[in-house]
Amino acid sequence: MGNIFEDLKSKVSIEDVASTLGYNVNPRAGTRGNYLEMQLFAGGEKQDTIVIRKGRNGSSDSYFHRGSGHGGSVIDFVKENLSQLGYHGDGGWKAVFDVFSKFTSLPPGEFHHDAAVREWQQTRAIEGFDPTRFIVDPLSANPDAARMIYTQRGLTDDTIRTFEPWIRLLRDTKSSYQHPCLAFPYREPGRDEVVGYELRGNGTFKGKAAGTNSTTAAWIVDMTPYGNPLDARKVFFAESAYDIMALYQRQHMFFPTEEAVFVSTGGQLSPRQISGIMGYYSRAVAVDCFDNDLSGRLYGIRTAAIASGIRLDVVRCDDCVRFNANGKVFSLPLSKVNTVEFRKHVPAACRISLDFLPPKGYKDWNDVVMGFPMSDAVTPSKYQLYDNLRLKRSNGPKR
Repeated sequence: MGNIFEDLKSKVSIEDVASTLGYNVNPRAGTRGNYLEMQLFAGGEKQDTIVIRKGRNGSSDSYFHRGSGHGGSVIDFVKENLSQLGYHGDGGWKAVFDVFSKFTSLPPGEFHHDAAVREWQQTRAIEGFDPTRFIVDPLSANPDAARMIYTQRGLTDDTIRTFEPWIRLLRDTKSSYQHPCLAFPYREPGRDEVVGYELRGNGTFKGKAAGTNSTTAAWIVDMTPYGNPLDARKVFFAESAYDIMALYQRQHMFFPTEEAVFVSTGGQLSPRQISGIMGYYSRAVAVDCFDNDLSGRLYGIRTAAIASGIRLDVVRCDDCVRFNANGKVFSLPLSKVNTVEFRKHVPAACRISLDFLPPKGYKDWNDVVMGFPMSDAVTPSKYQLYDNLRLKRSNGPKR
């Protein structure tokens, strides 16, 4: 008997299960490459995003959540969504096999092999970060390849030159994706050892190097002159390295960069990431530069709580989000889930600055530099208002 789980993974795709759960393909992220992005919405708000790596040469699909970085195979996806698929209780293997029986039209008894279950469980050990599997070069080794990637995102050569000491070109020798990627090294605060990479490639390719430590490490760009953590006054947090660089490109003239530290959490947020960084930069405030969607606003609230030493539990509902902050329980409607409203209920959340949130109407700072609003109904900037006024005056009075 072969491994029954390999057989299941060849018969049922993650996309099939995700579609059953109500996920839809995000066409803006592309549909023809090796990666597919699917989003789940409820009440008009995005609840989750998964990125599916399409299997090649006989390999099975895999996925990860944009919000947490956790993922795996279609087996993992079914296990984490058993209740949404209609199975309650202990969520054991019988329920897993029942789900697959419905997708394959085969009876559950065909799948229930204890030996296969034990084999699959033994393979679930977490893969550590192995730097020897990657070929890593400075941007100067292939500037044309680097420029081809970052100019797609509206970033200028001047911006890249500023951040170049903290960016590499990388190829993964064990991946089917063999084009060079921009790689943003992950380090723990105050340490030089690289423990992973945030990756961006041509088109819509994005992800993390295998085994990346996203729990206590992040992409940390310390621009203080001597690297003394006590010199830092602002730590700018965003969801991606692109957002950080776009923020710098548009806003660096409004703050002293010699007092700034920039951090990308890589599309997820771990309490130990934030607490470790803010503990290291003990005299700085956290600056919320996260996205304007619901997940981004919750990242901002979580960062405010962690930086201020507040124990926080969050529960998402269909029409609101419930919070328990140091024992104080309250709810915010989805339209008011933001750090400003949160601090009205929890005034102690004070070690946070909201001066550099993305402008309203844009999802994130990278969309700002690319000129991609979330909708056409975007409040015009003062410069657009001036241009419109000048145009009306030049056309003269209406007749």
